[in-house]
Amino acid sequence: MEAPSAPGAFKWFPNTPIFSDCNKSHSKYKSMEQYKNAAIDRSAKKLSMLDPILAIADTAFRNNLERQDTLACSFSHSHTMDVSADRVYLLIADKLCQIASITISGVMQWSLRTILPEYYVLKNAVTHEVFSGAVIADSGEGNGHMFAMIFPPKGRTVSYHNIFLTEKQKQIIHNMKLKDG
Repeated sequence: MEAPSAPGAFKWFPNTPIFSDCNKSHSKYKSMEQYKNAAIDRSAKKLSMLDPILAIADTAFRNNLERQDTLACSFSHSHTMDVSADRVYLLIADKLCQIASITISGVMQWSLRTILPEYYVLKNAVTHEVFSGAVIADSGEGNGHMFAMIFPPKGRTVSYHNIFLTEKQKQIIHNMKLKDG
């Protein structure tokens, strides 16, 4: 982690507070643990779309197409990100210092598993007339990320949607009971 205005080397801990440039609690990240996890997630999303990393995954999965269970391949990586736009500051030796960049090193893992989608025919509740069809699949991570493809009753335009459920929405769905018929 680089903070150019820091008066030398510094340490941080998971519960180290994060500040804004106004010396107030940061609006998005409250602690270094929270910021670290967000940075790792952002790094993984960026790296996973780069050609060299896609090639590693493509080779591993092509060689194992017949497998029906979870398949994973791991590889070392290092990624330095400019994080100055996050406007994240640490209080170092009584001085507010902006974090300019973060270097993340470790092992990345691609995993592939079979996820069976659910198929739905959507009907008007009153007339029972079919007005659409949908295929919905959970990402399999348990994080509320789902995918949906919607098929119109007429035409060839299929729409694809990423769905990100909030904690409240996940709880509502968990507590829901659907009636048959």
